[in-house]
Amino acid sequence: MKRNVAALAVVALAILAASDAEAGVAGSILGVWRTADNDSAAEYYACGAAVCARLVWLRSPIGPDGRPRLDAHNPDPAKRGQPLCGLQIVRGLTPRGPTRATGGKVYAAADGRTYDLDAQLVSPTRLKLRGYLGTPMLGQDILLDRVEGLPRCQTPGASVSAAAAAPATGERR
Repeated sequence: MKRNVAALAVVALAILAASDAEAGVAGSILGVWRTADNDSAAEYYACGAAVCARLVWLRSPIGPDGRPRLDAHNPDPAKRGQPLCGLQIVRGLTPRGPTRATGGKVYAAADGRTYDLDAQLVSPTRLKLRGYLGTPMLGQDILLDRVEGLPRCQTPGASVSAAAAAPATGERR
């Protein structure tokens, strides 16, 4: 579970919502966050009153067959052909103060499972995610680093805007 949550949390990464009252805080948390193992990066963006995230960079975006890596473990067989780049991996993260968000979901493409997710901004450049099933006490922490200037995935759907936020994890718009 550690590797799966880490791979997606990267990718999955989550943060505070952007309500008018919290715009300053959300603005400092929204952005691109990379996993500590440098495997992937996700962009966290406002989606309604919550925060969502979409994979925007992969260290290895191309599989051994020379084609884009796909969401091969999605529980919905119809979605297994969609590229990982651009895939929404976090949804529903709700602010619970200036540096904390809870109640989100993170989709782990490595195993096709969806985990509960909480997030805490540790510093302006460090985000701690906690992925778990059922209770946070039994979860796994993942640290993400804020990054700028990464080249974006060249797969359709990788560009993110708040208006284009997909409503469900593991789905593409």
